[in-house]
Amino acid sequence: MVKSKHDPQHDHDPQHDIVAGDASYGQVSLELNRHIVNLLDSLSALAALADLPVANLQRRELLQKALEALMANQDLERCSIFMLDEAGVDLVNAGGLDWEDLLRGEAGETAAMAARSGRPATRFRLGDGIIGQAALSGELVECRSTAADPRFKKSAGAAVADGSLLCVPICSEARVLGVLNVFYPQPDYFTLWHQRLLLLFCTMLGRLLINRELFVEMETRVAARTRELAKSNAALRQEVERRRGAEAELAGQHRFLQTVIDGCAEPIMVIAPDYRVLWMNQAARELTADGRGDAYCHQVFHRAAAPCDEPEDGEHPCPLKTVLADGRAVKVVHEHYDAAGRPRAVEVLATPLPGPDGKPAGIIESCRDITERVLTESRLRKKHEELYSKAYHDHLTGLPNRLLFNLRLHHALRRNLETFGLIFLDLDGFKAINDRHGHLFADRLLQVVGKRLRQAVRHNDLVARFAGDEFVVLLEELEQGREDAGRVAEKLLAALSRPVRLDKIEVAVSASIGVAVYPADAADAGQLLEQADAAMFAAKKAGKNTWRFAKSLQ
Repeated sequence: MVKSKHDPQHDHDPQHDIVAGDASYGQVSLELNRHIVNLLDSLSALAALADLPVANLQRRELLQKALEALMANQDLERCSIFMLDEAGVDLVNAGGLDWEDLLRGEAGETAAMAARSGRPATRFRLGDGIIGQAALSGELVECRSTAADPRFKKSAGAAVADGSLLCVPICSEARVLGVLNVFYPQPDYFTLWHQRLLLLFCTMLGRLLINRELFVEMETRVAARTRELAKSNAALRQEVERRRGAEAELAGQHRFLQTVIDGCAEPIMVIAPDYRVLWMNQAARELTADGRGDAYCHQVFHRAAAPCDEPEDGEHPCPLKTVLADGRAVKVVHEHYDAAGRPRAVEVLATPLPGPDGKPAGIIESCRDITERVLTESRLRKKHEELYSKAYHDHLTGLPNRLLFNLRLHHALRRNLETFGLIFLDLDGFKAINDRHGHLFADRLLQVVGKRLRQAVRHNDLVARFAGDEFVVLLEELEQGREDAGRVAEKLLAALSRPVRLDKIEVAVSASIGVAVYPADAADAGQLLEQADAAMFAAKKAGKNTWRFAKSLQ
Protein backbone atom coordinates (compact mmCIF):
# COMPACT_ATOMS: atom_id res chain seq x y z
CA MET A 1 0.00 0.00 0.00
CA VAL A 2 1.48 3.42 -1.01
CA LYS A 3 1.28 6.03 1.78
CA SER A 4 0.38 9.63 0.91
CA LYS A 5 2.04 12.74 2.33
CA HIS A 6 0.48 14.07 5.57
CA ASP A 7 -2.31 16.59 5.08
CA PRO A 8 -3.20 18.61 8.14
CA GLN A 9 -6.86 18.46 7.19
CA HIS A 10 -6.94 14.73 6.46
CA ASP A 11 -5.22 11.97 8.43
CA HIS A 12 -5.42 9.52 5.49
CA ASP A 13 -6.48 9.46 1.85
CA PRO A 14 -7.96 5.97 1.23
CA GLN A 15 -8.57 6.63 -2.47
CA HIS A 16 -4.87 7.10 -3.02
CA ASP A 17 -4.32 3.51 -1.82
CA ILE A 18 -6.92 2.23 -4.26
CA VAL A 19 -5.31 3.96 -7.25
CA ALA A 20 -1.85 2.72 -6.25
CA GLY A 21 -3.18 -0.82 -6.09
CA ASP A 22 -4.70 -0.46 -9.55
CA ALA A 23 -1.41 0.89 -10.95
CA SER A 24 0.51 -2.06 -9.51
CA TYR A 25 -2.02 -4.43 -11.01
CA GLY A 26 -1.58 -2.76 -14.41
CA GLN A 27 2.19 -3.22 -14.30
CA VAL A 28 1.79 -6.94 -13.58
CA SER A 29 -0.71 -7.23 -16.41
CA LEU A 30 1.65 -5.51 -18.89
CA GLU A 31 4.58 -7.73 -17.87
CA LEU A 32 2.44 -10.83 -18.34
CA ASN A 33 1.40 -9.66 -21.79
CA ARG A 34 5.02 -8.98 -22.79
CA HIS A 35 6.01 -12.58 -22.02
CA ILE A 36 2.97 -13.87 -23.90
CA VAL A 37 3.82 -11.78 -26.98
CA ASN A 38 7.43 -13.08 -26.95
CA LEU A 39 6.13 -16.63 -26.84
CA LEU A 40 3.70 -16.04 -29.69
CA ASP A 41 6.38 -14.33 -31.85
CA SER A 42 8.65 -17.36 -31.41
CA LEU A 43 5.86 -19.74 -32.29
CA SER A 44 4.99 -17.62 -35.35
CA ALA A 45 8.57 -17.89 -36.65
CA LEU A 46 8.44 -21.69 -36.38
CA ALA A 47 4.94 -21.77 -37.85
CA ALA A 48 6.23 -19.82 -40.87
CA LEU A 49 8.70 -22.65 -41.59
CA ALA A 50 6.02 -25.29 -41.19
CA ASP A 51 3.76 -23.30 -43.53
CA LEU A 52 6.14 -23.60 -46.51
CA PRO A 53 4.54 -25.23 -49.59
CA VAL A 54 7.25 -27.91 -49.76
CA ALA A 55 5.39 -30.52 -51.81
CA ASN A 56 6.73 -29.39 -55.21
CA LEU A 57 9.91 -27.56 -54.21
CA GLN A 58 13.44 -28.56 -55.15
CA ARG A 59 15.96 -28.70 -52.32
CA ARG A 60 17.61 -25.35 -53.15
CA GLU A 61 14.21 -23.64 -53.39
CA LEU A 62 13.17 -25.16 -50.08
CA LEU A 63 16.38 -24.01 -48.38
CA GLN A 64 16.03 -20.46 -49.71
CA LYS A 65 12.40 -20.19 -48.64
CA ALA A 66 13.28 -21.61 -45.24
CA LEU A 67 15.97 -18.95 -44.85
CA GLU A 68 13.52 -16.24 -45.84
CA ALA A 69 11.14 -17.44 -43.13
CA LEU A 70 13.94 -17.41 -40.54
CA MET A 71 15.33 -14.03 -41.63
CA ALA A 72 11.97 -12.37 -41.08
CA ASN A 73 13.09 -12.21 -37.43
CA GLN A 74 15.23 -9.06 -37.03
CA ASP A 75 17.72 -10.95 -34.82
CA LEU A 76 18.36 -13.57 -37.52
CA GLU A 77 18.74 -11.55 -40.74
CA ARG A 78 22.22 -12.80 -41.72
CA CYS A 79 22.09 -16.51 -42.42
CA SER A 80 23.56 -19.19 -44.65
CA ILE A 81 23.12 -22.92 -45.09
CA PHE A 82 25.92 -25.33 -45.99
CA MET A 83 24.86 -28.85 -47.02
CA LEU A 84 26.95 -32.01 -47.16
CA ASP A 85 27.74 -33.14 -50.71
CA GLU A 86 26.76 -36.57 -52.02
CA ALA A 87 30.03 -38.08 -50.78
CA GLY A 88 29.38 -36.75 -47.29
CA VAL A 89 32.85 -35.19 -47.18
CA ASP A 90 32.48 -31.48 -48.06
CA LEU A 91 30.04 -28.84 -46.88
CA VAL A 92 28.90 -26.61 -49.76
CA ASN A 93 27.09 -23.27 -49.57
CA ALA A 94 23.53 -24.08 -50.64
CA GLY A 95 21.53 -21.06 -49.48
CA GLY A 96 21.83 -17.56 -48.07
CA LEU A 97 24.99 -15.45 -47.92
CA ASP A 98 28.38 -16.81 -48.86
CA TRP A 99 30.71 -17.44 -45.89
CA GLU A 100 33.00 -14.42 -46.28
CA ASP A 101 30.09 -12.07 -47.01
CA LEU A 102 28.32 -13.38 -43.92
CA LEU A 103 31.29 -12.58 -41.63
CA ARG A 104 32.18 -9.23 -43.22
CA GLY A 105 28.69 -7.91 -42.48
CA GLU A 106 28.16 -6.92 -46.15
CA ALA A 107 25.20 -7.48 -48.47
CA GLY A 108 27.17 -9.92 -50.59
CA GLU A 109 25.99 -12.63 -52.96
CA THR A 110 23.61 -15.38 -52.01
CA ALA A 111 24.33 -18.97 -52.98
CA ALA A 112 21.83 -18.71 -55.86
CA MET A 113 23.47 -15.51 -57.18
CA ALA A 114 26.92 -17.09 -56.99
CA ALA A 115 25.70 -20.13 -58.91
CA ARG A 116 24.24 -17.96 -61.70
CA SER A 117 27.43 -15.86 -61.93
CA GLY A 118 29.63 -18.95 -62.19
CA ARG A 119 31.53 -18.22 -59.00
CA PRO A 120 32.29 -21.49 -57.15
CA ALA A 121 30.43 -21.93 -53.87
CA THR A 122 32.48 -21.94 -50.67
CA ARG A 123 33.30 -25.45 -49.43
CA PHE A 124 34.44 -26.77 -46.06
CA ARG A 125 35.82 -30.20 -45.28
CA LEU A 126 33.86 -32.18 -42.68
CA GLY A 127 35.45 -31.38 -39.30
CA ASP A 128 37.29 -28.31 -40.68
CA GLY A 129 36.53 -24.96 -39.06
CA ILE A 130 33.53 -24.10 -36.94
CA ILE A 131 31.07 -25.28 -39.63
CA GLY A 132 32.87 -28.59 -40.05
CA GLN A 133 32.95 -29.07 -36.29
CA ALA A 134 29.19 -28.58 -36.02
CA ALA A 135 28.57 -31.05 -38.85
CA LEU A 136 30.99 -33.65 -37.46
CA SER A 137 29.70 -33.48 -33.89
CA GLY A 138 26.04 -33.03 -34.73
CA GLU A 139 25.82 -30.42 -31.98
CA LEU A 140 25.36 -26.64 -31.91
CA VAL A 141 28.66 -24.69 -31.95
CA GLU A 142 28.71 -21.07 -30.77
CA CYS A 143 31.29 -18.34 -31.26
CA ARG A 144 30.72 -15.34 -29.00
CA SER A 145 33.24 -13.06 -30.81
CA THR A 146 34.39 -13.76 -34.38
CA ALA A 147 37.07 -11.07 -34.22
CA ALA A 148 38.70 -12.75 -31.22
CA ASP A 149 38.39 -16.33 -32.50
CA PRO A 150 41.50 -17.59 -34.40
CA ARG A 151 39.41 -20.02 -36.46
CA PHE A 152 38.06 -17.18 -38.62
CA LYS A 153 41.43 -15.86 -39.66
CA LYS A 154 41.88 -19.15 -41.52
CA SER A 155 38.40 -19.41 -43.01
CA ALA A 156 37.76 -15.82 -44.10
CA GLY A 157 39.91 -14.16 -46.73
CA ALA A 158 39.19 -10.60 -45.59
CA ALA A 159 38.78 -8.80 -42.30
CA VAL A 160 36.16 -10.38 -40.09
CA ALA A 161 33.49 -8.14 -38.57
CA ASP A 162 33.19 -8.69 -34.85
CA GLY A 163 29.94 -10.42 -33.93
CA SER A 164 28.20 -13.54 -32.65
CA LEU A 165 27.86 -16.72 -34.70
CA LEU A 166 25.77 -19.84 -34.21
CA CYS A 167 26.40 -22.97 -36.31
CA VAL A 168 23.48 -25.33 -35.89
CA PRO A 169 23.47 -28.83 -37.46
CA ILE A 170 20.50 -29.74 -39.64
CA CYS A 171 19.70 -33.34 -38.72
CA SER A 172 17.14 -36.00 -39.50
CA GLU A 173 17.00 -39.38 -37.77
CA ALA A 174 20.46 -38.89 -36.20
CA ARG A 175 22.03 -38.10 -39.61
CA VAL A 176 23.60 -34.67 -40.23
CA LEU A 177 22.47 -33.12 -43.52
CA GLY A 178 24.09 -29.71 -43.25
CA VAL A 179 24.67 -26.68 -41.03
CA LEU A 180 22.68 -23.46 -40.52
CA ASN A 181 24.87 -20.43 -39.77
CA VAL A 182 23.44 -17.29 -38.16
CA PHE A 183 25.57 -14.17 -37.66
CA TYR A 184 24.76 -11.00 -35.74
CA PRO A 185 27.22 -8.05 -35.81
CA GLN A 186 27.50 -7.78 -32.02
CA PRO A 187 29.55 -9.96 -29.66
CA ASP A 188 27.79 -12.07 -27.01
CA TYR A 189 24.41 -11.38 -28.60
CA PHE A 190 22.67 -14.74 -28.84
CA THR A 191 20.81 -16.13 -25.83
CA LEU A 192 19.59 -19.55 -24.82
CA TRP A 193 16.27 -18.60 -26.39
CA HIS A 194 17.96 -18.07 -29.78
CA GLN A 195 19.74 -21.43 -29.46
CA ARG A 196 16.56 -23.32 -28.64
CA LEU A 197 14.66 -21.59 -31.43
CA LEU A 198 17.37 -22.42 -34.00
CA LEU A 199 17.72 -26.03 -32.79
CA LEU A 200 14.01 -26.52 -33.21
CA PHE A 201 14.12 -24.71 -36.57
CA CYS A 202 16.90 -27.01 -37.84
CA THR A 203 15.09 -30.11 -36.58
CA MET A 204 12.01 -29.08 -38.54
CA LEU A 205 14.11 -28.20 -41.62
CA GLY A 206 15.81 -31.60 -41.53
CA ARG A 207 12.46 -33.32 -41.50
CA LEU A 208 11.27 -31.14 -44.36
CA LEU A 209 14.28 -32.10 -46.46
CA ILE A 210 13.74 -35.83 -45.89
CA ASN A 211 9.95 -35.92 -45.83
CA ARG A 212 8.76 -32.99 -47.98
CA GLU A 213 5.74 -34.92 -49.19
CA LEU A 214 4.38 -35.32 -45.65
CA PHE A 215 4.06 -31.58 -45.10
CA VAL A 216 1.26 -31.13 -47.61
CA GLU A 217 -1.12 -32.49 -45.01
CA MET A 218 0.35 -30.21 -42.32
CA GLU A 219 -0.13 -26.96 -44.27
CA THR A 220 -3.82 -26.64 -43.49
CA ARG A 221 -3.29 -27.32 -39.78
CA VAL A 222 -0.43 -24.87 -39.42
CA ALA A 223 -2.33 -22.13 -41.27
CA ALA A 224 -5.35 -22.58 -39.01
CA ARG A 225 -3.10 -22.57 -35.94
CA THR A 226 -1.41 -19.36 -37.07
CA ARG A 227 -4.75 -17.63 -37.59
CA GLU A 228 -5.88 -18.76 -34.16
CA LEU A 229 -2.71 -17.42 -32.52
CA ALA A 230 -3.01 -14.12 -34.39
CA LYS A 231 -6.62 -13.77 -33.29
CA SER A 232 -5.71 -14.54 -29.68
CA ASN A 233 -2.82 -12.07 -29.81
CA ALA A 234 -5.09 -9.35 -31.16
CA ALA A 235 -7.61 -10.01 -28.39
CA LEU A 236 -4.87 -9.76 -25.76
CA ARG A 237 -3.66 -6.47 -27.19
CA GLN A 238 -7.19 -5.10 -27.12
CA GLU A 239 -7.53 -6.16 -23.48
CA VAL A 240 -4.27 -4.36 -22.61
CA GLU A 241 -5.48 -1.19 -24.33
CA ARG A 242 -8.80 -1.43 -22.51
CA ARG A 243 -7.05 -1.71 -19.15
CA ARG A 244 -4.76 1.21 -19.96
CA GLY A 245 -7.78 3.31 -20.77
CA ALA A 246 -9.46 2.35 -17.50
CA GLU A 247 -6.34 3.25 -15.50
CA ALA A 248 -6.01 6.61 -17.24
CA GLU A 249 -9.65 7.35 -16.53
CA LEU A 250 -9.25 6.53 -12.82
CA ALA A 251 -6.11 8.73 -12.58
CA GLY A 252 -8.10 11.70 -13.83
CA GLN A 253 -11.19 11.02 -11.74
CA HIS A 254 -9.54 10.78 -8.30
CA ARG A 255 -9.11 14.62 -8.18
CA PHE A 256 -12.85 14.98 -7.66
CA LEU A 257 -13.19 12.55 -4.78
CA GLN A 258 -16.91 12.05 -4.26
CA THR A 259 -18.01 12.72 -7.86
CA VAL A 260 -15.29 10.58 -9.32
CA ILE A 261 -15.73 7.64 -6.93
CA ASP A 262 -19.46 7.66 -7.44
CA GLY A 263 -18.88 7.49 -11.20
CA CYS A 264 -16.39 4.63 -10.95
CA ALA A 265 -17.47 1.48 -12.74
CA GLU A 266 -16.10 -0.77 -10.01
CA PRO A 267 -18.00 -1.35 -6.76
CA ILE A 268 -16.36 0.34 -3.73
CA MET A 269 -17.60 0.03 -0.14
CA VAL A 270 -16.56 1.12 3.34
CA ILE A 271 -17.34 -1.75 5.75
CA ALA A 272 -17.52 -1.68 9.57
CA PRO A 273 -16.16 -4.49 11.79
CA ASP A 274 -19.70 -5.87 12.18
CA TYR A 275 -20.04 -6.24 8.34
CA ARG A 276 -22.32 -3.18 8.06
CA VAL A 277 -21.89 -1.14 4.89
CA LEU A 278 -21.05 2.44 5.92
CA TRP A 279 -20.73 3.79 2.37
CA MET A 280 -20.82 2.49 -1.21
CA ASN A 281 -20.47 4.04 -4.64
CA GLN A 282 -22.98 3.89 -7.45
CA ALA A 283 -21.55 0.69 -8.93
CA ALA A 284 -21.98 -1.11 -5.60
CA ARG A 285 -25.53 0.20 -5.17
CA GLU A 286 -26.48 -1.22 -8.58
CA LEU A 287 -25.66 -4.71 -7.30
CA THR A 288 -28.32 -4.49 -4.60
CA ALA A 289 -31.90 -5.57 -5.06
CA ASP A 290 -33.52 -2.12 -4.72
CA GLY A 291 -30.63 0.01 -5.88
CA ARG A 292 -30.39 1.86 -2.55
CA GLY A 293 -27.94 -0.45 -0.81
CA ASP A 294 -28.17 -3.38 1.58
CA ALA A 295 -27.07 -3.23 5.20
CA TYR A 296 -24.32 -5.87 5.09
CA CYS A 297 -21.49 -6.58 2.64
CA HIS A 298 -22.31 -10.27 2.21
CA GLN A 299 -25.84 -9.29 1.15
CA VAL A 300 -24.49 -7.02 -1.59
CA PHE A 301 -21.95 -9.29 -3.23
CA HIS A 302 -22.83 -12.85 -2.21
CA ARG A 303 -26.58 -12.40 -1.71
CA ALA A 304 -26.18 -14.47 1.44
CA ALA A 305 -27.63 -14.08 4.93
CA ALA A 306 -24.31 -14.91 6.66
CA PRO A 307 -20.74 -13.60 6.15
CA CYS A 308 -18.76 -15.21 3.36
CA ASP A 309 -16.55 -17.42 5.56
CA GLU A 310 -19.27 -18.90 7.74
CA PRO A 311 -19.02 -21.83 7.76
CA GLU A 312 -15.25 -21.45 7.28
CA ASP A 313 -14.63 -23.68 4.27
CA GLY A 314 -11.85 -21.56 2.78
CA GLU A 315 -13.75 -20.87 -0.44
CA HIS A 316 -14.29 -17.19 0.31
CA PRO A 317 -11.80 -15.98 2.97
CA CYS A 318 -13.17 -12.88 4.65
CA PRO A 319 -10.96 -9.83 3.85
CA LEU A 320 -12.51 -7.87 6.73
CA LYS A 321 -11.32 -10.38 9.34
CA THR A 322 -7.84 -10.57 7.78
CA VAL A 323 -7.30 -6.80 7.71
CA LEU A 324 -8.64 -6.32 11.27
CA ALA A 325 -6.31 -9.09 12.50
CA ASP A 326 -2.98 -7.84 11.10
CA GLY A 327 -3.72 -4.27 9.99
CA ARG A 328 -2.42 -4.77 6.44
CA ALA A 329 -4.05 -4.68 3.02
CA VAL A 330 -5.17 -7.99 1.56
CA LYS A 331 -6.18 -9.17 -1.89
CA VAL A 332 -8.43 -12.20 -2.41
CA VAL A 333 -10.51 -13.68 -5.22
CA HIS A 334 -14.22 -14.21 -4.64
CA GLU A 335 -17.24 -15.26 -6.64
CA HIS A 336 -19.72 -12.36 -6.69
CA TYR A 337 -23.03 -11.85 -8.44
CA ASP A 338 -23.68 -9.01 -10.87
CA ALA A 339 -26.92 -7.06 -11.17
CA ALA A 340 -28.38 -9.74 -13.44
CA GLY A 341 -27.62 -12.47 -10.90
CA ARG A 342 -24.76 -13.99 -12.92
CA PRO A 343 -21.68 -15.30 -11.05
CA ARG A 344 -18.45 -13.41 -11.77
CA ALA A 345 -14.83 -13.95 -10.75
CA VAL A 346 -13.86 -10.87 -8.76
CA GLU A 347 -10.59 -9.70 -7.29
CA VAL A 348 -11.29 -7.99 -3.96
CA LEU A 349 -8.81 -5.45 -2.55
CA ALA A 350 -9.35 -4.54 1.11
CA THR A 351 -7.26 -1.81 2.83
CA PRO A 352 -7.45 -0.65 6.47
CA LEU A 353 -9.70 2.30 7.38
CA PRO A 354 -7.87 3.99 10.29
CA GLY A 355 -9.91 5.03 13.31
CA PRO A 356 -9.26 7.92 15.72
CA ASP A 357 -6.69 5.83 17.60
CA GLY A 358 -4.88 4.79 14.45
CA LYS A 359 -6.13 1.22 14.60
CA PRO A 360 -8.32 -0.24 11.81
CA ALA A 361 -11.94 0.78 12.30
CA GLY A 362 -13.07 -1.11 9.22
CA ILE A 363 -11.94 -1.59 5.62
CA ILE A 364 -12.18 0.11 2.25
CA GLU A 365 -13.11 -2.65 -0.18
CA SER A 366 -12.93 -2.35 -3.97
CA CYS A 367 -13.77 -5.07 -6.47
CA ARG A 368 -12.45 -5.79 -9.94
CA ASP A 369 -14.15 -8.21 -12.31
CA ILE A 370 -11.42 -10.56 -13.57
CA THR A 371 -13.72 -13.07 -15.24
CA GLU A 372 -12.26 -12.39 -18.69
CA ARG A 373 -8.71 -12.61 -17.36
CA VAL A 374 -9.45 -15.96 -15.71
CA LEU A 375 -10.99 -17.26 -18.92
CA THR A 376 -8.01 -15.98 -20.95
CA GLU A 377 -5.52 -17.67 -18.60
CA SER A 378 -7.50 -20.89 -18.87
CA ARG A 379 -7.38 -20.71 -22.68
CA LEU A 380 -3.63 -20.03 -22.61
CA ARG A 381 -3.03 -23.03 -20.37
CA LYS A 382 -5.04 -25.18 -22.76
CA LYS A 383 -3.04 -23.90 -25.74
CA HIS A 384 0.22 -24.64 -23.90
CA GLU A 385 -0.93 -28.19 -23.21
CA GLU A 386 -1.83 -28.65 -26.89
CA LEU A 387 1.57 -27.35 -28.02
CA TYR A 388 3.34 -29.66 -25.57
CA SER A 389 1.36 -32.63 -26.84
CA LYS A 390 2.21 -31.83 -30.48
CA ALA A 391 5.90 -31.35 -29.69
CA TYR A 392 6.39 -34.56 -27.70
CA HIS A 393 3.78 -37.00 -29.02
CA ASP A 394 3.16 -38.80 -32.29
CA HIS A 395 0.05 -37.34 -33.96
CA LEU A 396 -1.07 -40.72 -35.35
CA THR A 397 -0.81 -43.05 -32.35
CA GLY A 398 -0.76 -40.54 -29.52
CA LEU A 399 2.36 -42.26 -28.14
CA PRO A 400 5.48 -40.31 -27.12
CA ASN A 401 7.63 -39.45 -30.14
CA ARG A 402 11.38 -39.79 -30.70
CA LEU A 403 12.10 -36.44 -28.99
CA LEU A 404 10.32 -37.36 -25.75
CA PHE A 405 11.87 -40.85 -25.85
CA ASN A 406 15.39 -39.38 -26.10
CA LEU A 407 14.67 -37.05 -23.18
CA ARG A 408 13.45 -39.95 -21.03
CA LEU A 409 16.42 -42.12 -22.04
CA HIS A 410 18.96 -39.46 -21.04
CA HIS A 411 16.99 -38.80 -17.87
CA ALA A 412 17.28 -42.48 -16.96
CA LEU A 413 21.05 -42.26 -17.40
CA ARG A 414 21.26 -39.16 -15.19
CA ARG A 415 19.25 -40.91 -12.47
CA ASN A 416 22.06 -43.48 -12.17
CA LEU A 417 19.65 -46.41 -12.14
CA GLU A 418 21.31 -49.72 -11.35
CA THR A 419 19.93 -51.23 -14.55
CA PHE A 420 17.27 -50.49 -17.16
CA GLY A 421 16.36 -51.95 -20.53
CA LEU A 422 15.59 -50.81 -24.06
CA ILE A 423 13.42 -52.77 -26.51
CA PHE A 424 13.57 -51.95 -30.22
CA LEU A 425 10.57 -53.36 -32.15
CA ASP A 426 10.02 -53.42 -35.91
CA LEU A 427 6.80 -54.78 -37.45
CA ASP A 428 7.25 -57.69 -39.88
CA GLY A 429 5.76 -57.31 -43.35
CA PHE A 430 4.28 -53.88 -42.69
CA LYS A 431 5.22 -52.56 -46.13
CA ALA A 432 3.31 -55.36 -47.81
CA ILE A 433 0.22 -54.57 -45.71
CA ASN A 434 0.57 -50.90 -46.58
CA ASP A 435 0.91 -51.63 -50.31
CA ARG A 436 -2.02 -54.05 -50.32
CA HIS A 437 -4.55 -52.24 -48.14
CA GLY A 438 -3.50 -48.61 -48.42
CA HIS A 439 -2.11 -45.92 -46.13
CA LEU A 440 -5.32 -45.34 -44.19
CA PHE A 441 -5.60 -48.99 -43.26
CA ALA A 442 -1.90 -49.11 -42.35
CA ASP A 443 -2.26 -46.01 -40.16
CA ARG A 444 -5.17 -47.58 -38.27
CA LEU A 445 -3.13 -50.74 -37.86
CA LEU A 446 -0.29 -48.71 -36.30
CA GLN A 447 -2.80 -47.22 -33.85
CA VAL A 448 -3.91 -50.71 -32.79
CA VAL A 449 -0.30 -51.85 -32.42
CA GLY A 450 0.58 -48.81 -30.30
CA LYS A 451 -2.39 -49.44 -28.01
CA ARG A 452 -1.50 -53.12 -27.54
CA LEU A 453 2.12 -52.31 -26.76
CA ARG A 454 1.09 -49.71 -24.19
CA GLN A 455 -1.27 -52.17 -22.49
CA ALA A 456 1.40 -54.88 -22.34
CA VAL A 457 3.92 -52.97 -20.20
CA ARG A 458 3.97 -51.35 -16.78
CA HIS A 459 2.55 -47.92 -16.14
CA ASN A 460 5.98 -46.35 -15.59
CA ASP A 461 7.50 -47.89 -18.76
CA LEU A 462 7.66 -45.67 -21.85
CA VAL A 463 6.33 -46.88 -25.23
CA ALA A 464 7.23 -44.52 -28.10
CA ARG A 465 6.79 -44.55 -31.85
CA PHE A 466 10.33 -44.19 -33.15
CA ALA A 467 9.73 -43.94 -36.91
CA GLY A 468 7.39 -45.52 -39.44
CA ASP A 469 6.63 -49.04 -38.17
CA GLU A 470 9.37 -48.91 -35.50
CA PHE A 471 8.58 -48.68 -31.80
CA VAL A 472 10.81 -48.49 -28.73
CA VAL A 473 10.08 -49.41 -25.10
CA LEU A 474 12.11 -47.99 -22.21
CA LEU A 475 12.03 -50.33 -19.19
CA GLU A 476 13.14 -48.56 -16.01
CA GLU A 477 14.11 -50.15 -12.70
CA LEU A 478 14.59 -53.76 -13.78
CA GLU A 479 15.23 -55.89 -10.72
CA GLN A 480 16.61 -58.91 -12.63
CA GLY A 481 18.07 -57.13 -15.64
CA ARG A 482 18.05 -59.28 -18.75
CA GLU A 483 15.57 -61.81 -17.40
CA ASP A 484 12.92 -59.11 -16.80
CA ALA A 485 13.58 -57.51 -20.19
CA GLY A 486 13.25 -60.89 -21.94
CA ARG A 487 9.91 -61.53 -20.24
CA VAL A 488 8.63 -58.16 -21.47
CA ALA A 489 9.72 -59.00 -25.02
CA GLU A 490 7.72 -62.24 -24.81
CA LYS A 491 4.67 -60.30 -23.59
CA LEU A 492 4.95 -57.88 -26.50
CA LEU A 493 5.12 -60.69 -29.05
CA ALA A 494 2.10 -62.32 -27.42
CA ALA A 495 0.17 -59.03 -27.47
CA LEU A 496 0.82 -58.65 -31.21
CA SER A 497 0.09 -62.27 -32.08
CA ARG A 498 -3.69 -61.77 -32.08
CA PRO A 499 -4.96 -60.97 -35.60
CA VAL A 500 -6.20 -57.43 -36.21
CA ARG A 501 -9.58 -56.95 -37.87
CA LEU A 502 -10.32 -53.58 -39.47
CA ASP A 503 -13.18 -52.85 -41.92
CA LYS A 504 -13.92 -56.59 -42.20
CA ILE A 505 -10.28 -57.19 -43.16
CA GLU A 506 -8.24 -59.41 -40.89
CA VAL A 507 -4.44 -59.27 -40.93
CA ALA A 508 -1.80 -61.09 -38.92
CA VAL A 509 0.73 -58.95 -37.11
CA SER A 510 4.17 -59.94 -35.86
CA ALA A 511 7.37 -58.15 -34.97
CA SER A 512 11.11 -58.58 -34.64
CA ILE A 513 12.44 -57.38 -31.31
CA GLY A 514 15.90 -56.43 -30.10
CA VAL A 515 16.63 -56.14 -26.36
CA ALA A 516 19.55 -54.24 -24.79
CA VAL A 517 20.20 -53.68 -21.08
CA TYR A 518 22.21 -50.88 -19.47
CA PRO A 519 25.00 -51.07 -18.38
CA ALA A 520 25.66 -54.68 -19.40
CA ASP A 521 25.19 -54.00 -23.14
CA ALA A 522 26.07 -50.31 -23.49
CA ALA A 523 27.86 -47.45 -21.78
CA ASP A 524 25.72 -44.56 -23.04
CA ALA A 525 22.38 -43.74 -24.64
CA GLY A 526 23.58 -43.85 -28.24
CA GLN A 527 25.30 -47.19 -27.82
CA LEU A 528 22.29 -48.66 -26.03
CA LEU A 529 20.04 -47.70 -28.94
CA GLU A 530 22.51 -49.10 -31.46
CA GLN A 531 22.75 -52.38 -29.55
CA ALA A 532 18.98 -52.78 -29.40
CA ASP A 533 18.70 -51.95 -33.12
CA ALA A 534 21.37 -54.52 -33.99
CA ALA A 535 19.61 -57.14 -31.88
CA MET A 536 16.36 -56.40 -33.72
CA PHE A 537 18.07 -57.05 -37.06
CA ALA A 538 19.42 -60.30 -35.63
CA ALA A 539 15.83 -61.29 -34.83
CA LYS A 540 14.88 -60.45 -38.43
CA LYS A 541 17.60 -62.72 -39.76
CA ALA A 542 16.48 -65.47 -37.37
CA GLY A 543 13.14 -65.71 -39.15
CA LYS A 544 11.16 -62.77 -37.69
CA ASN A 545 8.39 -62.95 -35.08
CA THR A 546 11.02 -63.44 -32.39
CA TRP A 547 13.41 -61.49 -30.18
CA ARG A 548 17.12 -61.42 -29.51
CA PHE A 549 19.40 -60.01 -26.83
CA ALA A 550 22.16 -57.57 -27.73
CA LYS A 551 25.74 -58.74 -27.51
CA SER A 552 26.93 -57.97 -24.00
CA LEU A 553 29.98 -55.75 -23.43
CA GLN A 554 30.90 -57.73 -20.31
